[in-house]
Amino acid sequence: MSTLLPTSPQTLSALLSLPASGQLNDDQALTGWLGFASIRNLQTYRSYKAESIRFRIFLLALHANSPDRNPDHILRDATETDVALYEAHLLGRYKSGEELAPLRVPTAILHRFGRKEQPFVTEVQSHGLITWSPRQLKPASVNQALSILHALYQYWMRPDPTTKVAYVGANPVKRVKSSSNRMQRQTARNFPIEALQAM
Repeated sequence: MSTLLPTSPQTLSALLSLPASGQLNDDQALTGWLGFASIRNLQTYRSYKAESIRFRIFLLALHANSPDRNPDHILRDATETDVALYEAHLLGRYKSGEELAPLRVPTAILHRFGRKEQPFVTEVQSHGLITWSPRQLKPASVNQALSILHALYQYWMRPDPTTKVAYVGANPVKRVKSSSNRMQRQTARNFPIEALQAM
């Protein structure tokens, strides 16, 4: 199914404007951000939409039994710890190297976003038994995911021109992403590419 870009000024205005009350939920806030992305590039729009959905699914699964987390504001209320755990589940391990417990997303959450496949685990069959193992994305893919989320929260930190209100007060991705970038640079210095290729 092809994705149509908004083309009329009225449609773009509806996507980019926020309610006068400033009382947004994640759906409304995402509409504004994705509407902005769709103006720029269709591929950018698709990548941004897919990543925001995956992170939202993760947060809803992670806090499914947390009464203090409102599902309508699960993205708005994300913390640095949430982002660090998300990074770990994309990598399939903690940064320390410790094993990560597989995260199976409840079917109801997947269906809400039109998904069927588990995003963070893969099915493993052994001796007639089915177990689940964490997926392991390449570091470059994880970095791209964090970059997209960083862009999302940076956009949300800017006050809306109409309401003068920002959707979030801080970017929970910023320090996690900076820490990951520092670790990558340190690894590159300590283990040059030639040495890694020879291993």
